[in-house]
Amino acid sequence: MTRIAVDIDGVLTDHVTYMLEFIRGTILKDVEMTKEDVDSWDTLIGGYSFKTIFEKCLEYDDFLRNMPVIEGAVEGVNRLVKEFHVIIVTARPASTAGETYNWLRKNGFQFHTLLVGNTVDRTLLNIDVLIDDNPHAITGFAMRGGLSIVYSQPWNMRLPPDADEYIEKRRIIRFREWSGITQFIYNRFLDT
Repeated sequence: MTRIAVDIDGVLTDHVTYMLEFIRGTILKDVEMTKEDVDSWDTLIGGYSFKTIFEKCLEYDDFLRNMPVIEGAVEGVNRLVKEFHVIIVTARPASTAGETYNWLRKNGFQFHTLLVGNTVDRTLLNIDVLIDDNPHAITGFAMRGGLSIVYSQPWNMRLPPDADEYIEKRRIIRFREWSGITQFIYNRFLDT
């Protein structure tokens, strides 16, 4: 059975827009940035890196509980679960596993496996397809022979230079919406 790994932040949830709204009310009240201003984990927000602030936000249970779902994500993942083995994967700290699981279930996501932890290297998982927003994970997985699907976000508009070869070989495919992802996977793996 085809095994598909799906990232959470930036793929199932719009964590950046939500985080910027959340910090305006709690951590950094005078932030005027938008999602389009965040082009990497190192983007500075109020003098701190995006990564540092996001990790701080993950310490708040209400932040985790209330993250918004990206349009079409629940339907897309649940459609994939019907025909493929779906692994939800995230680099969130292992301490967030319970809240992450609860968020997935509360929002109606179906899946076979959940992997939570910043030590999980998704490029080394025993999977056939990776759906992710991280430019380095996407490229690394394609370099290892897998099919990488980029969920388009402002921070992945520029992939690493070595990605060009895999884009040409159709080992890296970009989508802006979930309906395109699920249809592409169904066509690629089920229409033989």
